Amino acid sequence: GKLIGQPAPLPASFGKAYESDYSKKVQGAGFALLKAERWKLERMAVVGGQIQTEQLGLAYAFREWGLENGTVCSPGGVRKAPPPDMGNLEEAVAAQAAEVRRLKEEEGKGNKDPEVVEAVGVLLKLKAALEAERAAA
Repeated sequence: GKLIGQPAPLPASFGKAYESDYSKKVQGAGFALLKAERWKLERMAVVGGQIQTEQLGLAYAFREWGLENGTVCSPGGVRKAPPPDMGNLEEAVAAQAAEVRRLKEEEGKGNKDPEVVEAVGVLLKLKAALEAERAAA
């Protein structure tokens, strides 16, 4: 859904004027901001001869966002798969190999198709992690 320009509930307290390395789950959007910067937006006005500050809202700048499935996204359509569960590496290798087969056999994709290249890259990383785990045992 469209988020930019949409009204959002503001917190009762805005907290610090500036925060870096800020993470926040965006309600109802299915993703979370990662490593964001956050600013408090304020306006100063003279009221009754005194300067007062009115809190207007919050601004966020972020370069990465995380989806509910653990995938980390960044501008340009870049997606990083969530890290594998090291407890079940053998199952993860088998599942990823099945995904590569599915892409090739059911979807008719070739070895140079971006989806296959990415899936094979994940498979190779899983196999390397499994070998490292076996060597350490």
